[in-house]
Amino acid sequence: MMRYQSQMIFVGALVLSGCATPYPDSINSALQVNDSVFEIRASGNGDTSPKEINDHILLKASELCQDKKFSFFIPMNRSENVATASAQLPITTNCIGGQCFTSGGGTISSRKPRATITVKMFTSEEERPDTAYNCSMIYGGLAPIYIQK
Repeated sequence: MMRYQSQMIFVGALVLSGCATPYPDSINSALQVNDSVFEIRASGNGDTSPKEINDHILLKASELCQDKKFSFFIPMNRSENVATASAQLPITTNCIGGQCFTSGGGTISSRKPRATITVKMFTSEEERPDTAYNCSMIYGGLAPIYIQK
């Protein structure tokens, strides 16, 4: 019985300590393909939503955009997926004085979102599509949410 209680306390602590992958930890890489094209990859843990990963990628693109002295960017290519993993919990039977207690069993599943985006950046003087994202507006909207000061 004591072992069961300690296992439940451990599982409860894991559940309570779980939180989404914070920015910038979710960014796996930001590769410069050429002078104005970048590929950004990100992934999260089981508590990170696909929306958060998308926001992290846009935030990283806006940071790069400003760091490299660009003003706008457009997504050229985007891929998203969710890696799913599962684990079986062990079944434990403890017998004390002729009484047996069985605990555990079941499956724990985890969904981890991933995304890759290729962006083309533009200076304010360059001709660009009307749908181009303004770097400073994207950064201004997402940084207060995801960057901890």
